[in-house]
Amino acid sequence: MFNFHSHILSGWQGHKEWVTEVNVLGVVEHPNLVKLVGHCAEDDERGIQRLLIYEFMPNKSVEDHLSTKSGTPLPWAMRLKIAQDTARGLAYLHEGMDFQVVGTIGYAAPEYIQTGRLTSKSDVWSYGVFLYELITGRRPLDHNRPKSEQKLLDWVKPHLSDSKKFQQILDPRLEWNGSKKLAQKLAIIANRCLGKNAKARPKMSEVLEMVNQLVEASQEIGRSSSLTAESSSMSRETIGRSSSLTAESSSMSRETSEETKVQGKQKPTGESGWLHWIWSSKLLRTC
Repeated sequence: MFNFHSHILSGWQGHKEWVTEVNVLGVVEHPNLVKLVGHCAEDDERGIQRLLIYEFMPNKSVEDHLSTKSGTPLPWAMRLKIAQDTARGLAYLHEGMDFQVVGTIGYAAPEYIQTGRLTSKSDVWSYGVFLYELITGRRPLDHNRPKSEQKLLDWVKPHLSDSKKFQQILDPRLEWNGSKKLAQKLAIIANRCLGKNAKARPKMSEVLEMVNQLVEASQEIGRSSSLTAESSSMSRETIGRSSSLTAESSSMSRETSEETKVQGKQKPTGESGWLHWIWSSKLLRTC
């Protein structure tokens, strides 16, 4: 079984880029890149139809998991990991192979659409689009949505001015909780990738470093949350033990008082309170 991907590029320039992609991806080996296993090209009334055949992905693609048809949406931690792995793969292609990826509809950089010339900064733009896919759970181009929401970048743009508006573009299927700030930081990285001036966009190695820092921050938050939950659990257990010991202390005090009354040797008022304070302070020190 294989995954098929069609190219719609037209003209001689598009064909040359497609041939280059076939030649490079056919030999590249990287854990974050899907392997190309075959290709074909046919000429018909619509022009040259190009098809790339990649290795089968049993867990399906990111697009499949981001789709509203997916029963279980991708968790935020997994989306960050995907962003990191994608940046790592692109950085390898750019700096290890000196190769750029041909952009498809919704991902193509504006300068590539205008000139047909592909550069590494065109890939950086495409990656920025992809980051907004991860944040919103939406496709770059979706004709099934209202007209004002069909183009992802046009839809998110008015929501980036403040945090309240930004929350409106977050994938509503996720429980964001403490991850909203991380999503905003990922959007800042995306915006740098989507700069109109291609030369001003960061290199993929620089983008990777920014994403790495974000992933580390996310993991730190996860560790802190685990420690907080553990501390809360320990506090509840301590409070439970404290309640039991306090009840036991009160019971002992009452028994002592009753014995004293029977024997006619009443102790000074407040001694039972002193005993209760000792038990409580001992528990507080333990906590």
